[in-house]
Formats: sequence, C-alpha cells, structure tokens
Amino acid sequence: MRRRSLAIAVVLLAPLRIVGCATASPDPEAADVRVYRASMDGSHRMPAGCREIRRTPPQSWTEMDRVAPTDPYRAERAAAGSAGGNVLLVLDRMTRPRSDFDCPVAAKITDCPRTMGAWYDLVFVSYACSAPALSELQSERRP
Repeated sequence: MRRRSLAIAVVLLAPLRIVGCATASPDPEAADVRVYRASMDGSHRMPAGCREIRRTPPQSWTEMDRVAPTDPYRAERAAAGSAGGNVLLVLDRMTRPRSDFDCPVAAKITDCPRTMGAWYDLVFVSYACSAPALSELQSERRP
C-alpha cells in the first residue's frame, strides 16, 4: 500500500515540478537596460557618452508582438546587458500598415483580437552609455 501511495504522489507532483521549471526567471542582465525607440528613417543620434556595442539585422515584427507582451523586448534587453550595454535603441520602420477594416488605425491593437496589426522592420542597437549620457536620455520618450 505504501508503494502505491508513493507512486500516486510522484504522478501527481511530477507536473508541478515541470511547471516550476518552465517558468522563466527575470534576466538580471535585462533589468538595468533602458529601452528607447526611434524611426529607422529618421535621426537617432545618441549622446557623446554612448558607444555602440551591438546591432542586429532587421527583423520583421507585428504590431501585436510589440505591444501585447508586458515586456516585448526582454530577450533583446538581456542580450544588450550581457554584451555590456545599458541602453537598447529600437529602430523601427513600418513595412505594411493595418489592413483589417474592423480595426481602425486609431484603435489600440490589443482591442482588435483577430488581427496582428501593422508589420514593422526592427533593428536593435545596444549601447554602453556613461552616467551623464544616461541623464541626457532620461528626458526622451521610451516605448
């Protein structure tokens, strides 16, 4: 009888262990990386105390991918932090506007559950910025 109850306990507790392992812990590298956004086609000059350390090739993202998760750029912030960066600049360019007539441009994309919204090319640029340079960036808008 004891063996059977042990087997039942193992069967019942095994999924809990798997779920516990599946949850992602916050990336310590990502915690200190600030995120800023600029147009890929426009001016995106960084302060003199910032040094570019990493740049990704363009990646195709949907509007929903950019706003629906609570931290859409978490992986990119972690990569910037592990490379020694403290600023992530997201350069974007819309490649295809919204095409769903049930979701006007003025509506938030999260209010349009059947569509992914517009498509963007994103380039992630990581910078290592000094404290004075960071204070210059604080007044700018974050995504």
